[in-house]
Amino acid sequence: NGLISDSDELTRLEHEHRANAGTKAAEKGTGIHGYNPETRKRYTVEGGTKTAELGLGAHGINPETGAKYAVEGGRKGGRISALARGQTPWEKKETERAYSLSLDPEFQHQKGPNKEKSDYKTIAHVLNKEYHNGEEVRSAKAVKNNLSTYIKTLGN
Repeated sequence: NGLISDSDELTRLEHEHRANAGTKAAEKGTGIHGYNPETRKRYTVEGGTKTAELGLGAHGINPETGAKYAVEGGRKGGRISALARGQTPWEKKETERAYSLSLDPEFQHQKGPNKEKSDYKTIAHVLNKEYHNGEEVRSAKAVKNNLSTYIKTLGN
């Protein structure tokens, strides 16, 4: 919305601006940059104690809510991380489809040591065809790992 549309350039300028402002504050002896280490530590402890007493910030979150936030944040972070690595995160529909295929005898080994166990290679092929325009996005190992995680959430 501003004059600079390149996000990398904007990020660089923001960082540069903050660094310059911090240097100026330290030179003038103002703000947190002007405190010596002992004073800074004392203020940090006092602020943390007051925040805890008032039940604000992280101190105001009960353990159950905190655990929920951690799980949600972890999921979100995991998706962002996967995208950054060029991976394609699993969508709920795709996972559910993989699970339903794994229950179908047509997608289970018919003989040998893995008889009646899921044929992850065939399931991966179907998922790639249905959800990824035939591109090899899902491997047998990825399907196995995702199904293992999904089945644990079912509580069976």
